[in-house]
Amino acid sequence: MAGIAGFFDFTDELFTRREASIHTAEEMRGALKRRGSPPRRGLPAEHTDSPPVWLSARCLLTASCGENDAPLTVIPDEAEETALVFDGEIYNGSTLWPDLAFGSPGTRPPYARNDAALILRGFLAHGADFARRLEGVFAFACWYDGALYLCRDHAGIKPLFYTQTEDRFIFASEIKALFKHPGVEAKLDADGLFQLLAIGPAREERGGVFKNIFALPPGAMAVIRLAPDGKSLYSRQLKYWGFTNEKFTGGEDDAVSRVRELLTGAITRQSIPDDGTCAFLSGGVDSSVVTAVAAGVFSRAGKKLRTYSFDFAGSEADFKANAYQPDRDRPWVEKMAAFCGTEHRFIECGAEELASALASAVTARDLPGMADVDASLLCFCAKLPPGTVALTGECADEIFGGYPWFHAGLMGAMGAGRFPWSKDIDARKTPWSEELLRKLDFDEKADAFFRQEINSAKFFVDEDADGRYPKTRAGREEILLRAAQYLTIKYFMAALTERMDRMGAYGGIRARVPFADKNVMEYVWNLPWTLKRKDGVVKHILREAFRGVVPDGVLFRKKSPFPKIYDPVYTALIKRQVEAEVLADPNAPVRAFIDGEKLRALINAPSDTGAPWFGQLMAGPQRLAYIWQINYWMKAYKIKAEL
Repeated sequence: MAGIAGFFDFTDELFTRREASIHTAEEMRGALKRRGSPPRRGLPAEHTDSPPVWLSARCLLTASCGENDAPLTVIPDEAEETALVFDGEIYNGSTLWPDLAFGSPGTRPPYARNDAALILRGFLAHGADFARRLEGVFAFACWYDGALYLCRDHAGIKPLFYTQTEDRFIFASEIKALFKHPGVEAKLDADGLFQLLAIGPAREERGGVFKNIFALPPGAMAVIRLAPDGKSLYSRQLKYWGFTNEKFTGGEDDAVSRVRELLTGAITRQSIPDDGTCAFLSGGVDSSVVTAVAAGVFSRAGKKLRTYSFDFAGSEADFKANAYQPDRDRPWVEKMAAFCGTEHRFIECGAEELASALASAVTARDLPGMADVDASLLCFCAKLPPGTVALTGECADEIFGGYPWFHAGLMGAMGAGRFPWSKDIDARKTPWSEELLRKLDFDEKADAFFRQEINSAKFFVDEDADGRYPKTRAGREEILLRAAQYLTIKYFMAALTERMDRMGAYGGIRARVPFADKNVMEYVWNLPWTLKRKDGVVKHILREAFRGVVPDGVLFRKKSPFPKIYDPVYTALIKRQVEAEVLADPNAPVRAFIDGEKLRALINAPSDTGAPWFGQLMAGPQRLAYIWQINYWMKAYKIKAEL
């Protein structure tokens, strides 16, 4: 894991003063300190003399991180200097290096372990189109052939934000680094506030919530060049990767075999005994598949895989089974750890610790997030050894269709113009004032936004269908399921992968996500839902693919998400925090947006832990915690509201 930042700036204060540019680059890199240490060689910020482009980076030091793993690479070329800053990992480097013929025939390239050098050499040999050949998780910025190229991996696992004007382009792994540039301010306009209220903690694909701050979409590349006048910039974006709709012509046995082959390969490539890789184990099918395959890799290397699981102190007494969390994880974790022979450790967090971590979770994400769902992961990661590299089961439910909304109530939610993981739009209007909702044109804008996204997704999966979907109820349902999956990956998965990256980075943890492997995603996308959900079995094809690898009892366990706190002490703490810091404080930044009576009613209402307003875990206490996070965020980031 690394952090990258830089700028392409023609404004007088930076263009004419090298010292000011160096200071700005160092400040931006300093803001990313949680993502690693400065490179052990090279300048704090690499500068290309003409035009003025500055690149800087940090790198998380892990057990296998050596001199060749530096995230910043510069290659003096005959024509001009070429440079790149890189965050992430490339998994198919061994197949790409032989095609990059540098040096004498038969000699190994001098930077064979450096993924940044691999990409830069690839640009020099094949141009920017080389990005299409990469398999991995990454975000990078490359100065090449007179232009600045920004690129993000196919699934958007690694973050990359930017802002631009006519004469400057500024980018960074995290938004906080952008604010270290003198030309960037923390502002919130009506569009950003609408994102927070209507779709948060998710956000629009290109949206950074802050005014004039954007995210480079997954599978996208931005190209920034000097305009003909020599004093301004122009940029364009292109998608180098996306799902393609292809008709599946095989049978169930073919699908089972191919899924097992692809996913086993992805997990194996990411299970590296020498870099201290561990696995997060919840006892569910996804993490158990990852753990079982990784444990085999470690066993063949004569080593034992370390596994970790998370829960809340006292959860055995406080837990309340419901449709979203049918049982506790711990008994299943114990079964899998014993089955795989892992070295397992249980990590716990208490109510007070969780409540106090809500602020750090905002700092980690730079935005209000999934409240205690973020904070609990942050607490988990903070208790792991620094520099831990962890395999996770993230993205399996999005790719294989494991969420409850794929199997119940989908037709009604999509038909009503709502995202199926966030059906109750009225709940989102509490406790915001009627004046604010009118100013935002909330109801009309929300309805138009959701319907446009749903219709676009349905059009995408149905275009060039070539007779794949019969004009029957089953055909219509297949289109709707694929559209829902497309939206789930675009919005819900993005929120969860962002959570994993930021909370992990804040705790010094690098997470790996084998389910988001490019080949796995491309293949499973085109499997019909009759295989993904056969005879009422959720994630049928995944479970069949790993029969005999994972015990049947675990393999067919009903889905249970990341642990959620049920301790009434936590709910009481959150209510007191919101009452004291929002309701009772007339100077609270968010107070101008809130109806005090509505908020009081929400505080006094019984905790509703069975009706999530976002995903599977965020119910009554999480709504209050989300409001508290918005207030803290506006205060901590000194946000100027421009509505």
